[in-house]
Amino acid sequence: MTTATNQTQLNSSIGGTKNVYNWNFSDKQYQIVYETIGEGNPVLLLPAFSTVSSRTEMKAIANLLATQYRVTVLDWLGFGESQCPPVDYNPALFQQLLGDFVKSILKSPIILIAAGHASGYALKFAQDNPEIVSKLILIAPTWQGPLRVMGLPDGARSELKI
Repeated sequence: MTTATNQTQLNSSIGGTKNVYNWNFSDKQYQIVYETIGEGNPVLLLPAFSTVSSRTEMKAIANLLATQYRVTVLDWLGFGESQCPPVDYNPALFQQLLGDFVKSILKSPIILIAAGHASGYALKFAQDNPEIVSKLILIAPTWQGPLRVMGLPDGARSELKI
């Protein structure tokens, strides 16, 4: 697996600069759309997984944070304006995408904010990469989905319930 970046400026949806990240996974390249707005320390916003998931659902939060931070919002593979290839959409794929994207595009300590099921992926990434994630914020985390497949033991999941 290799990762390549080829940023191409496109029309914006949240008021920032829209780019394409060319992600290489399993000997294939996929186009991942993301948008960046603001200046300052980096923040990555991850939209929830749903049938209508898109970075545009994070527009209000992105614009609010952009007054003090450099905010990047991702369209997950298969969602929003990112490529929607016929692949096995599984937790390992999304976890790999998140790791490769952060390490290729952001490259510095980040504040990671995730909504819904994306919270599980963000939590796992933060646990595995504490030197990269300076703060982790979870919005309406959904524990029934991602955490079960992220390899956490039953005891760890029960401690996370509110």
